[in-house]
Amino acid sequence: MLNLLRTKRTSRSANRRGATAVEFVIVLPIFALFCVVCLDFSRLSMARHVVQNAVYRAGRLAMTEGVTRQETIDAVEDYLNTFGFAAEEGSVIAGQIYLDDDGRVLPVNTTNEFDSESVEFHVEASVSFANATLVFPTFFPSWVNDREIRSEIRVRSERFSGFFNPAEAYAN
Repeated sequence: MLNLLRTKRTSRSANRRGATAVEFVIVLPIFALFCVVCLDFSRLSMARHVVQNAVYRAGRLAMTEGVTRQETIDAVEDYLNTFGFAAEEGSVIAGQIYLDDDGRVLPVNTTNEFDSESVEFHVEASVSFANATLVFPTFFPSWVNDREIRSEIRVRSERFSGFFNPAEAYAN
């Protein structure tokens, strides 16, 4: 009787092994696709943060004395390249913003040398969506080609002498 119970138990597990293999073959592609899509969304999120941080760091650099427009643009491109993202040609813009006599903001000036009369600095950069993702260009090429991850920042200048003059403030 004991041998009969053992035989039934082993035949059931042998039948179940085949079902487990079939279930595994069905679930594996779905699970692999889910993992790849999760990794791609993670890369997109990382690209967004990298572009934002590159623009922020370049803005902080631009506001200090002695930095040129080209050095600011190079700082953005170097930071993006560090993480494997390439900025499109002409997509990195750095300039200075002036105020007119009435206090209105004038358009961004993109001369190479920043001067001490600028009030704020404007830096923007963008990375192509296709450059930042791996899966979407393969399956949705027409949707991806027009999209980009873009960030911009305006920072106040430390060069502008009109905000606060310590010599005047503590003279009394």
